[in-house]
Amino acid sequence: MAGLGTWLSSEAEADDQVDAALEAGIRLIDNSILYENEAPIGKTLRRWMDTGRLKRKDLFVVSKLPIMGMEPCLVEFYVDMSLKNLGLDYFDLYLIHTPFGIERDDASGGFKMVDGKAVLKEEVDHVGIWREMERLVDEGKLKSIGVSNFNSDQIERLNDAARIPIAVNQVECSPYFQQRKLRAAMDKLGIRMMAYASLGSTGRRKYSSTLRTGKNPVVHNLLEDPTVLSVAERRSKTPAQIILRYLVQLGMVVIPKSSKRDRIVENFSIFDFVLDPEDMAALGGLDKGSAGRTFNGKLELGNWVSFDKELTRIKDFPFAGKDEY
Repeated sequence: MAGLGTWLSSEAEADDQVDAALEAGIRLIDNSILYENEAPIGKTLRRWMDTGRLKRKDLFVVSKLPIMGMEPCLVEFYVDMSLKNLGLDYFDLYLIHTPFGIERDDASGGFKMVDGKAVLKEEVDHVGIWREMERLVDEGKLKSIGVSNFNSDQIERLNDAARIPIAVNQVECSPYFQQRKLRAAMDKLGIRMMAYASLGSTGRRKYSSTLRTGKNPVVHNLLEDPTVLSVAERRSKTPAQIILRYLVQLGMVVIPKSSKRDRIVENFSIFDFVLDPEDMAALGGLDKGSAGRTFNGKLELGNWVSFDKELTRIKDFPFAGKDEY
């Protein structure tokens, strides 16, 4: 299964990207209130539905509980806000965006700031939040629920308490960072992995410059890897198609993002061929463990959070275990 990722899509880009994806036959749209592009995406979805090109049941729309909403009492508030922004009545899948939280400023609705830095929550009530999400499933606002950026231990603890099973864990996964321990834990529990940053997330270079952190992201040139190029040449496919097909054959949902219409179509043309065992073994050998990770949270939130000071006491920060995930 494949869908469209919309992180880093500007308001101007989002309308055209979603339109191109829908024209290409893609029906899964991944979003979050933190991406700040719900309004144009909702406009595009409603245009397709209002003109009869699609019915609501044809779409699979994903959203997420933001890090400043990590309280049971805030779950429905943020679900309703995102539904209103998108002009929808329900989400097909709603995820807890991260296992850690940031204290919310009730006045602004944003991060609570002290001395210019956001305040990380020392503990998060995952079970309490899950109970609220289960209630919203019962009420019909959510069709299925899951998590994002949860590690193996967090998944297992929440699973033990869940009445409604965890449907999905959305995490970084690519040929360089294959999440073998996490995949094994999720397979045991019947939880589907949804992979982001599968192609290296090169758009993060632009994003990091807007944060002015003085740091550059680790962005791997996956599309130029010799093994990927070799398989692509042999299959007469693009490197991106090979990577995405590899992850799909491992049983994952992929959500690549692109700002170009032809690339969006290309990224989803991965269901007319199958990688053979030799190809799968070659791509499986690219795993670098923790060295293949590109997201560690520090760069993405480094402008707002004093991570080095606070991580020692924030037990649910998801990236501290590196490849022991």
